[in-house]
Amino acid sequence: MLFRSFSIERNYIKFTVSNKGTNEAISLSNAGGGNDPFVEMTDGVVRQNNCEGSGMQIDGVRMLAADNVVHSFKFGGGITVLITCVDSTISRNTVCGGVGQDDNITWCHGIEHWGKRCVITDNVCFDNAGNGIVLAAMDCVVANNVCYNNGTGASHDRSGIELLYQNSSANCASSVITGNRCFDTRSGSSKTQVYGIEDDS
Repeated sequence: MLFRSFSIERNYIKFTVSNKGTNEAISLSNAGGGNDPFVEMTDGVVRQNNCEGSGMQIDGVRMLAADNVVHSFKFGGGITVLITCVDSTISRNTVCGGVGQDDNITWCHGIEHWGKRCVITDNVCFDNAGNGIVLAAMDCVVANNVCYNNGTGASHDRSGIELLYQNSSANCASSVITGNRCFDTRSGSSKTQVYGIEDDS
């Protein structure tokens, strides 16, 4: 089944009670279910949505996720980009207020990015339990993002941007990190974001 040139725009989606179990306000996946062995999504646009209490999962080829607001979520990243999402752009989103650890024992990051050959640019990620942005993908550009006051709940995962090596397929090889601003506005012991950019690869 092929979904091409579709858009999900200007929706307000609210989860009255945030849940640390599997949930997404907007969930896109190329992995088909039921009788469809494969669902292929290309050239989709996810734009100007407001997701309160749950995040979004992006998958597909040449996707655009832009100008969304995601806040007060308790599962995964506010925006999670799957490893099968390639040649896509994540831009001008605001992701904040990710709370605690989810059922996968993962601290809630702002943006969690696994897809190759993508551009992550001009996003603002703040006050999340985990990192502002986590990158575990090759041949990406991470540019001009602002990440501050993250790491609010974590004993680790307390960076503006974390560069992650998980395995030979999920790592930051040949990616470019440039022009980002990472900081903590609070004073003394109230600071939680320990690193600006952390190379954990």
